Amino acid sequence: MKHRHSRSLKIAASALALVLCAALFAFLYEQARAPALAEATTSSAAVEQKAEEPKKETTANNAAPKKEEKQNETAEIEAPEADVGRDKALALALKHAGLEKETVHDVDVDADREQKKAVYEVSFEKDGVEYDYVISAETGEILSHKKEEEPKKQPVTASAVQQPEAEQKVVEPANETPAEPPKPKTVTREAAVSAALKAVSLKQHEVRELEVERDVERGKAVFEVSFEAGRVEFDVTVSAETGKVLRVESDAED
Repeated sequence: MKHRHSRSLKIAASALALVLCAALFAFLYEQARAPALAEATTSSAAVEQKAEEPKKETTANNAAPKKEEKQNETAEIEAPEADVGRDKALALALKHAGLEKETVHDVDVDADREQKKAVYEVSFEKDGVEYDYVISAETGEILSHKKEEEPKKQPVTASAVQQPEAEQKVVEPANETPAEPPKPKTVTREAAVSAALKAVSLKQHEVRELEVERDVERGKAVFEVSFEAGRVEFDVTVSAETGKVLRVESDAED
């Protein structure tokens, strides 16, 4: 009996030793394997990151052309309409005035906007007359025009030059009543209307809303004649003394 019991104890001890050895071996195996697993995990994450980078680049490259296309579309929407150009605007004004470019001076062409529309303001002078035009930058249509004569300078005569005191002669007036200065001639309203219509090549039956007002400009009496023909409104200034047309303005209705 004692021999059998001793044998059983040896077998149990051997089994326990095997179990402990197996556990120790498993523990050591896991410890040795841990760095390899960590390295494999890091490598996998790096590979996934590299795989995502081309996708981001592709997305960015695709977004750039779309952005450019959108900018091009916006530019097309905001692009201005056709522009006749400064040279064409000047040529149209000169043609309307019946003048050549070589015969005028003080030429000025400025781009501007009127009633939210692009226009060219053209001005030039010839023989003391100043011409002003407003021309549509899109269609070349003359929207308004006027011409104004500069006041002529009176020539200085020899009699108007003051003589030295030593040479001046005092002439006592005779016992006569001094003659009154001649009164300036006055142009009638009918004559002013006729001159205004003639300046724009129209007849009285061709116009409407005809109005005539007497006014004073630069100390001289004038007639302001206004009327409409078609879709154009005219304002003509006529000298009340000479009947000469001083200024013509026209404005086309929209």
